[in-house]
Amino acid sequence: RAVPGPDDLRDRDPRAATSDATLLDLPADLRPALTRIAEAWSAGATTPYDRILAIQERFLDGSFRYSLDAPLPEGRRDVIRFLTRSRTGFCQQFATAMAALVRALGYPARVAVGFREGTRTDGAYVITNQDAHSWVEVPFPGYGWLPFEPTPGRPNPIGSIGSYLDPNEGGGGSGTGTSTGTPTSALMNWVKNFTKP
Repeated sequence: RAVPGPDDLRDRDPRAATSDATLLDLPADLRPALTRIAEAWSAGATTPYDRILAIQERFLDGSFRYSLDAPLPEGRRDVIRFLTRSRTGFCQQFATAMAALVRALGYPARVAVGFREGTRTDGAYVITNQDAHSWVEVPFPGYGWLPFEPTPGRPNPIGSIGSYLDPNEGGGGSGTGTSTGTPTSALMNWVKNFTKP
């Protein structure tokens, strides 16, 4: 799999990678607040890639905290509370919030759910429920869906020094904190229902 560098993506617009308008859906009542936050967080960035990366980096700058003890969201508006007040959650909350902010900027985004690579033991990988994870994917022409990692303490498996996730060769995409555990199905339902208009 080809992993692009920052310069490979700066001249590419995710809007040209897909014509699926549902990948821009947001609840109408939340769009204005999400747009204000996304614009503020990406101020000064000039390309789609740089704007998306600025949003990811905001989650990783130390102002947000990973915790399995965060309350489960009770409604769509909880994404605003997460972004502006609690700033504490686990991977689904981070991934949903980042995807919503990327969509608020007008770029397609989706939440991917799967498993991390697990723990290598005796030449094999052991994957458990503790390895369940959610992240954000954004399509770029020529590269397809590229993963972004907004959850503190979870490095992107294809992010490496000089890749699109670490444009400063050691700066971005690393995050802080630790994350373990598996979210409940209630949160997964919230993620699915969030994008319904």
